[in-house]
Amino acid sequence: MSTLRGAFHPDAGIAREVAAVRPGATTADIVRLWPTATEFGFPDEEAAFGLQYGHGVGLSIWEKPIFSRLVSLSHPEPIEEGVVFALETYWPSADGVGAARIEEELVVTATAADHAMSVMVRCIRATRSGSGPAGTSTRWNPRSR
Repeated sequence: MSTLRGAFHPDAGIAREVAAVRPGATTADIVRLWPTATEFGFPDEEAAFGLQYGHGVGLSIWEKPIFSRLVSLSHPEPIEEGVVFALETYWPSADGVGAARIEEELVVTATAADHAMSVMVRCIRATRSGSGPAGTSTRWNPRSR
């Protein structure tokens, strides 16, 4: 049986990356925090492409900005307030048998990143309690915290 407990440790996954997200940072700033492909057993970044990946979320499944060690280090994109994106990581098990993929959808706020589900839950609660502004039942404003 493969052991993946480390994948859910606060220092694993993408906790450091989430903490580094803020307007003015770039995709290169984030992917520099990921281990290199050789650190988890792949010959190069091209072979590991897609195992540690990030992408914008909007009308299509993979929009800009793109987060990848293969692309972002040489072609960084700015991170801006209001952008919604997903960061996905690959966490191999210690015994080499299995792996976990952890994906977090994030909303970039004026000062940091927030988990998209947390923002949506707060908006729904505010709407249901009547404390949200008129019309919020059909709108999701990532800037309203």
